[in-house]
Amino acid sequence: MAAYNLVTPAEMTVVGRVTGSTVLNLWFTDEGGQQSVLSYLVRVFPPPGVSQSSYRVGLLDEMLIEVADSDLLPKQPLTSKYTVTLDGEVKLRSPYGKVKVAGMTLEQLERAIGRHLADMLKSKPPVNVTLIKAHGSGMRDAA
Repeated sequence: MAAYNLVTPAEMTVVGRVTGSTVLNLWFTDEGGQQSVLSYLVRVFPPPGVSQSSYRVGLLDEMLIEVADSDLLPKQPLTSKYTVTLDGEVKLRSPYGKVKVAGMTLEQLERAIGRHLADMLKSKPPVNVTLIKAHGSGMRDAA
């Protein structure tokens, strides 16, 4: 979700790696040996200027594709980070094949993957797609 870098004993940086949220816990020991913990909710947002609803998927974009665990996928989970190929496709884990995705919005991509899986599994599992990294080849709808 996020990575950190200790700059000095009193400074650190946190860099988002995946869109979403996580908890960052920091433990401190005061001069008397008393320990305390500070917890922060760290939220990672999509790249600046990218709207999840209007962005159109481009080549080499990175995304998190989450497919709800179900009885249909017990031994071959699909939830993972995927990169759009130079052919404009996402290659899902074996045996699920590939889906042409370039030019779709993220909502269209969710529906397309759901339909693709439904054809194979005879049931449509819920799919969620989150843009992790836009590589600039995607298009945005005119506002």
